[in-house]
Amino acid sequence: LSTPATSFYGLFDTPSWFGATTPFWFAAILSLANCASILTMFPETLKEKFHGGRIKASQSVSNVIAGFKSDRLRVVLMAGFLFSAGFTFFTTFFGIYLLNNFKFTQSKIGDYFAIVGLFIAFSQAVLVARVSKKLSDYSVLRFSLFGNAAMMLLYFAVPTSFSFGLYLVIPFFTAFNGLTMANMTSLISRSAEPGQQGQAMGIYSSVQSLAQVPASIL
Repeated sequence: LSTPATSFYGLFDTPSWFGATTPFWFAAILSLANCASILTMFPETLKEKFHGGRIKASQSVSNVIAGFKSDRLRVVLMAGFLFSAGFTFFTTFFGIYLLNNFKFTQSKIGDYFAIVGLFIAFSQAVLVARVSKKLSDYSVLRFSLFGNAAMMLLYFAVPTSFSFGLYLVIPFFTAFNGLTMANMTSLISRSAEPGQQGQAMGIYSSVQSLAQVPASIL
């Protein structure tokens, strides 16, 4: 999407007006389509609607503070924050690493991340389901978090003259990553107070967003 007038594996050439802003327009269109589908196609699951509430801008901050004060959520929220921060640094700067060290083009970097995304989807759809039948979420996280970190380090051990090695890391990296993402969410939900799973998931979403701030600033 960001590379103009380039052959896409011989199938077609990208339009000449493609540029750095094209992926953002594409993401915006997908977001609008997502909103439209929710408004028009998804049924309301809340039987009794609550109309007396007011949205408070400070509520999200107080919810996050309350989450880190909770004995049930404090440790897993901190683990989720550090994992999200590390993964955001990786996704933000790994493209630059591929460009500088392996001379990847814009489109080749996009293709690489697309392959990573497909493998993550596969690991969450197939691997997570099988592992969850044998191990609890916290047991999985005890090795998946370390495995994820080890695979990130392994990327930087790949010689610049052996770019194919980058592709060999993908199945292992995405397996640990998929297991971590799914089981972190599961543990957050299970660690919440009874009836407070929705609020806990909202707090975790806020914590993930906060974790993305340092990489964005840098």
